[in-house]
Amino acid sequence: MGRETTGKPGCHAAPPWRIVGPLGSGPESSRRIMAGALRYAALNRERVRLRLYGAFEPGFNRLLNFRSWSPDGVVLGPYTELAARDIPAVRCRAAVFVNAPAPSGRRFAAASVKCDNAAVARTAADFFARKKFGSFAYVGTPERDDWSLEREAVFLAAVARHGGEAHVFQAPSRRDFLAAEKALGAWLSALPKPCGVFAANDQRARHVLDACETVGIPVPEHVQVLGVDDDELICNQTVPALSSIVPDYDEGGWLAIETAVGMLDGAVPDGTVRLFGVKGIVERASTQDVGGAGRMVSLAKTFILLHAESDITVPDIAKAAGASQSLLEKNFRAMTGMTVCRALQERRLALVCRMLRTTNTPIAHVGALCGFSDDLWLKRLFKRRFGRTMHDWRTHRE
Repeated sequence: MGRETTGKPGCHAAPPWRIVGPLGSGPESSRRIMAGALRYAALNRERVRLRLYGAFEPGFNRLLNFRSWSPDGVVLGPYTELAARDIPAVRCRAAVFVNAPAPSGRRFAAASVKCDNAAVARTAADFFARKKFGSFAYVGTPERDDWSLEREAVFLAAVARHGGEAHVFQAPSRRDFLAAEKALGAWLSALPKPCGVFAANDQRARHVLDACETVGIPVPEHVQVLGVDDDELICNQTVPALSSIVPDYDEGGWLAIETAVGMLDGAVPDGTVRLFGVKGIVERASTQDVGGAGRMVSLAKTFILLHAESDITVPDIAKAAGASQSLLEKNFRAMTGMTVCRALQERRLALVCRMLRTTNTPIAHVGALCGFSDDLWLKRLFKRRFGRTMHDWRTHRE
């Protein structure tokens, strides 16, 4: 499959595949997808040449503009529906759809790379369960999108396993926004309190916060609200600031280009669906407990999430959380079930695994790039944690 191979006799390496990919000129998720795609292309120049197009730029979002470049493949990110219509005319050999299903009745090979909605929903349920909530609620999209319904179903199942009571908001017609907002406010007022409310995305979570303000429900005292996407334009402008689950969109962009290359190489079959998971939760005021312990632990977890690859220590984390080390350790263990040191170690190990899987960085350098100062100790820790060496783990590409 693809263009003529080059190299020595017996060598099957193809020249770099030409792929047209999405430029993240839209929401935060698109920009993060773009970052992952560019990172893959930069580290695999012998395999791929990537050209970007702007999904929101008038006159520039047509794939036909790239026909003279003769692309081998195309990656379509969110909000690029119009570009998908040009795929047959461009005659590329493979298409990868990010957070969207491959079209039915198509005449070209296609695959999908999607957010793991089940992982998102379980993360939300586990988050509220750790806060000892007995009442949980879900607010999906008014259009009842498939991905929103999937998050709803998994969230309800996870809540049931935790022994909680679950409620779901059934939105009225989107055509009457004021009626929908009024209905949401009435539904929120009737929920058993305190309640953890999981919204399908940050935009929907903002609607929940607006409705709470309208009907006078204190947040986070009576209702705590959690969104998805960590769109800072929304999360830092709501009152109170919105906590949000962070899907690993950067990994999604990487997987999208990797999948396109795999299809062109003949290693990834038509119709493949690959998932990217959850990076973590950025907790803000909408879910922080009034007593301060939740805020303290939230600040510590966010500091670990953002700075684990640097040379930070437990005292540094305590300082960032505005607490003594002993008080932070006490509250952190109570709310997460692990020590601060263990949480930092787990985050660094996750970074190591990701680097082993997605880059060709020499193993001797991986530890230092992920926050480990002692390479020998990391190798022992890694084998104890995963049951195999870092070299074996990379070879199997788990």
